[in-house]
Amino acid sequence: MKSNKSIYLVAGLGNPGAKYSNNRHNVGFRVIDLLIKDFSLTLRSKDNYSFSILNLENKKIFLLKPMMYMNLSGIPILHVMSYNKIPAENFIVVYDDIDLPLGKIRIRKDGSAGGHNGIRSIIENLNKTNFIRLRIGIGKPVNQRLEDYVLSDFTKDEEPVIQETLKTAKQAVIDIIEKGPEFAMNKYN
Repeated sequence: MKSNKSIYLVAGLGNPGAKYSNNRHNVGFRVIDLLIKDFSLTLRSKDNYSFSILNLENKKIFLLKPMMYMNLSGIPILHVMSYNKIPAENFIVVYDDIDLPLGKIRIRKDGSAGGHNGIRSIIENLNKTNFIRLRIGIGKPVNQRLEDYVLSDFTKDEEPVIQETLKTAKQAVIDIIEKGPEFAMNKYN
């Protein structure tokens, strides 16, 4: 199977449904929403994902929100990548990370799941680890179960910080695609 170097997939991880929309776990969805809004695109729905297509500098970019809940994120991602022959190195996943302080972002070109169920699902489905990760710091829980923490909304004080971070993450996605992951890692890490 010949892959297409001019096609990209940017997937933001989250859980579908209004009750999850502002959860810490849904920062990936929120970055996709910002990209769609900024480029005046429309979100379309398929069986188990929502997507939009952005054309940018002769590159076709799929903006994807898997709609099968976090733990099954890899299934629609594998489908879109296989069908469109998108190489792993042109796949960018945006997701929450409790090991980063609130408001920080990190970009990596490879790695493990790091305890994140969405990333674990992607690795299991793609059978690859060499895709780009854009992690958004949501801070660590204090006196709260991890599951309850990631499924909670940001506090009133945290929300302005995360909104700025999401804007930075959105620009980082554009920089990865336009200028390459090394440029973006040097700029944002």
